[in-house]
Amino acid sequence: METQEMGLVQEMKKGIVENKKEASLIRYWLEELRDAYKREQNWRKDAKRLVEMFECERRKETLYNILYANTETISPALYNMTPRPDVRRRFKDDDEVARAGGLVLQRVLEFLLDNNLQDSPHFDTIIEQALVEALVVGRGVVRFRYEFSGEQEIESEGISAEIVAWQRFRHSYAKQWKDVSWVAFQHFMTREQLRENFGDIANRLPLNVSSAEADHSEDEESWQGGESDEGQKYLGQVWEIWDKNSRKVYFISPDLPEQMLRVADDPLHLSGFFPIATPLMFFPKISSLEPVPLYAAYEGQARELNRITLRIARIIEALKVRGFYDSTVGGLARVLEADDNELIAAENVVAMQQGQTLDRSIWLMPLNELVLVLQQLYTQRDQIKQIIYEITGISDIIRGSSSEYETATAQNYKNQWGALRLRRLQKQVSMFVRECLRVMGEIATRMQPETLIKMTGLPFPRQAEQQQAQMMIQQLQGQAGQLQMMAQQDPRAGQQLQALGEQIQKYQKVLDKPNWETIIQFLQNSVVRNYRIDIEANSTIEPEAAEDGQKLGAFLNAFAQFMNGIAPLVQQGYLPIEAGKEMLLAITRKYRFGEDVEESLKQITMPQQQGDDKGKIAEQEAQAKIQQIQQKGQVEAQKGQMDLALKQLQLQQKQKEAEMDMALKAQELQVKQQEIAMKEQLGRVKAEAQIRQTMANQALRQQQDAQAMIQAQQTEMLPYGADKGQRVIDASNWRTGKGGTASN
Repeated sequence: METQEMGLVQEMKKGIVENKKEASLIRYWLEELRDAYKREQNWRKDAKRLVEMFECERRKETLYNILYANTETISPALYNMTPRPDVRRRFKDDDEVARAGGLVLQRVLEFLLDNNLQDSPHFDTIIEQALVEALVVGRGVVRFRYEFSGEQEIESEGISAEIVAWQRFRHSYAKQWKDVSWVAFQHFMTREQLRENFGDIANRLPLNVSSAEADHSEDEESWQGGESDEGQKYLGQVWEIWDKNSRKVYFISPDLPEQMLRVADDPLHLSGFFPIATPLMFFPKISSLEPVPLYAAYEGQARELNRITLRIARIIEALKVRGFYDSTVGGLARVLEADDNELIAAENVVAMQQGQTLDRSIWLMPLNELVLVLQQLYTQRDQIKQIIYEITGISDIIRGSSSEYETATAQNYKNQWGALRLRRLQKQVSMFVRECLRVMGEIATRMQPETLIKMTGLPFPRQAEQQQAQMMIQQLQGQAGQLQMMAQQDPRAGQQLQALGEQIQKYQKVLDKPNWETIIQFLQNSVVRNYRIDIEANSTIEPEAAEDGQKLGAFLNAFAQFMNGIAPLVQQGYLPIEAGKEMLLAITRKYRFGEDVEESLKQITMPQQQGDDKGKIAEQEAQAKIQQIQQKGQVEAQKGQMDLALKQLQLQQKQKEAEMDMALKAQELQVKQQEIAMKEQLGRVKAEAQIRQTMANQALRQQQDAQAMIQAQQTEMLPYGADKGQRVIDASNWRTGKGGTASN
């Protein structure tokens, strides 16, 4: 009894210690989250203001929304085409497993980019949202999830991508992304979602964040808190922390600081651990990873642009036709309100006849000064816009735009230099897309083999199929050996042997392919996979793809001109082959086709030189004729040998037929002798019972003698030996007479 009580006390103490460790760990992570918020507090306030400006929620103070205009102009210049995954062998060698693994991974990524599922967002949509957040607030984050369905076994699985809101993401302090030790995602869940994810512990978590606060406020201190009231929805706050050092995922809530919601051990097994690509940020900051919006680079000009736009609006409001008129001239008020081609009857004709004209009767408000100011404001606004375009790089896009009246040379020049300053931003987007594909590809390697087989549809065999093919090859090879022995006697065996050879080749092709088990094992080994294959993305910018096509056409033209001009000189010996190869390599390196093309070009050898000496030509012709005569003689000799072999084969066939006839007759004679012996034996048995045994012995001896005689006759009919030309006789029982027969 005392032992049980001591055990319970120890368990309680152990539980208390573990709870203290857990509470201490939760306090540590909450402190880390608060520090991360403080580091980015100023940026978060600016980001909220810029989002409201971009979404036109600050229309009164932002008359000229240059942020929206610039974002919509730069965004399509950075990403306007769905990338195509390009997974290939890193070293272009004869590595069939790497080639097959790259093909499998490429097809998987092509499916994941557009899987035709309505509830799954398109890859383009995710990248465009991340690009907009990076351009507006300074940082775009895309997260990837592994999803599956099925209770006891996996029925379906896939990979989904989602945009992480800028205010719901935090990370550790670092100056470079590779040094970031943890990232965190903030979630707001209903009571049902909390129970689904964390079980009964979710009942202890209070719901004190309204849906409006969760969507529009990034400051936790501004949340009012409360309970779920009718007509308003409250949510529970959960932080998901991915710690690279421990390779664990922690789920905690600041509203339940004494207990961990859940801890998971490295769920995706990624080489970089984090389920995200490196965040997309365009403003290069040296001191830290704190995001900086591009708007910060031209915010002063944007404010001035808004002030000038406000002044323009006020001056336009003041530009009205106003003034005084002489009251003695009646009807002037109606003249200003009259329509086109409308005449009004004059009321004081006498005053107008005495020289009181309309221009002397109306005194208008002077507008010339306002018009001059308005023109200056328009000019100033255009200059400010130009400064902003120079800062953001939009001026390069404007210079790169072409007109249908321009020449092709002018358009090519603008395409070459128009987007020069945007190349850095375009490269960042391409690298971001490539890293997204690599994260998706690495998650895809953890899928079930059956899913990969169905998703790709590639005809690689399974390991069991290869084992069965190996067994079939062994059986067919055994049958082929037997047919080879029969091929000399039976012509039909040759046809069967050919059919067996085709079947063996069919099964050999199955063995030559890598099997699915080997491919999947290769893909799941991250170290070997990264050594042997590489995941890239083609250009995400349409002009670059067109430019690559133009470069390829230019190279083909240059290559054709080189071969037409230089190759004859090399063949005739005027130009050394090494010089020609160096010139061709110099041309190839300009287009950057890679080392593989250069290595292939280095293997060009010296062509055979052709001389003009008539003697050599005649000698070569004579040698050719001699070779023809020799070949003709060899053909005739081979033909004679084949005819002789055919005749010998026919003679052997006739001899075999004769031997078979003789053997058949000998068997008939043996049967008749046996019948006679049986009749004699039966007669002796009926004659006398006493001498039955004796007669039986005699009949037995006669039967043995008859069988020996038959065997001698069979031996007499054996074929001649192939080498000695003599009959084969058992020397122990028989001897040969002069006539070639055997005597007892």
